Amino acid sequence: MRILISVSPHGWGHAARQRELVRLLWEKHPGLDIHVASGAPKWFWLNSPVKRVHPPLPSPIPIDRDGDVDMESTKKAILEYTGKMEHLLETGKAFVAGLSPDLVISDVDPLPVSASAELGIPVFLLGNFTWDWIYVSLFPHLARECGLLTSAYRGAVYLRLPMGPGYSPCSRTVEMPLLPGGPPGNASRAKLLTGPGPYTLLAFREPPPGGIPGAVSGFTVASMPENLLGADLCVTPEDLERKGATFSDLMAGARRVVCKAGYGILSQLLAEGREAVILTGRRFPEEPHLMEGWKRLRGGPETGNQLRQNFLKAFIQAVGL
Repeated sequence: MRILISVSPHGWGHAARQRELVRLLWEKHPGLDIHVASGAPKWFWLNSPVKRVHPPLPSPIPIDRDGDVDMESTKKAILEYTGKMEHLLETGKAFVAGLSPDLVISDVDPLPVSASAELGIPVFLLGNFTWDWIYVSLFPHLARECGLLTSAYRGAVYLRLPMGPGYSPCSRTVEMPLLPGGPPGNASRAKLLTGPGPYTLLAFREPPPGGIPGAVSGFTVASMPENLLGADLCVTPEDLERKGATFSDLMAGARRVVCKAGYGILSQLLAEGREAVILTGRRFPEEPHLMEGWKRLRGGPETGNQLRQNFLKAFIQAVGL
């Protein structure tokens, strides 16, 4: 069976949970022909059983500046995207038809949905929010443009993850368990990079607005391509690859984690049971739902592996694998 997974290029959280989905699927069904369309760096998919990583499809993502949504640039991008949706649909259909997948998963973009639905290919939307909901919240005066995005989602079955709004633009919605944004961590592997002492993990792609809170003390380890946070130690993707380690290992070995509110990192924190300092205050409408979900799901009875297996069971049943 050939599966196409189309991943939103907005941040790495979408790609992280799809990479974990691929790992779980491969463990259950080795031999699946899995293709990914993603804008995450190539190293992100190393050691993943993905047959090929394709460039991402056009996506109506927000434009970020200084760690928050750039409202004017984002509004312009939405108008440009919705103004050429008919052309984009033809581009999307050509890409999907060229791969001829048996099923398509979109996280969380509308173009793979509308293209696959028109081609008669089963398509599933996997996420905790949709872009039409985001933009209605940010730009209520763009009702027509948001309506176009809503219409593009209609042909999918929405596999709705926790920690999001109770909204669906799709023809059918299935409530899903939590999908952690990474594999189980191994603290002993982290020590090969960080040493044996306790540390605070600074988990950011770029410096947050206002910097790291002054209350964060002790030995700090940053996980990013270069040390832009002034951490005592910076562990790069190349360092992880060299030691056969993962970001999840760094999290498992950390005393606590400092991060922004994003689905990927919060879902990993829930799976690993880590203490966290979560920075909030962005314009992104998802944030309050993430924090409410984080508080509600914290300290749950399920271990990380139980969470993963619960999700995999529900996913296989939903898509008919």
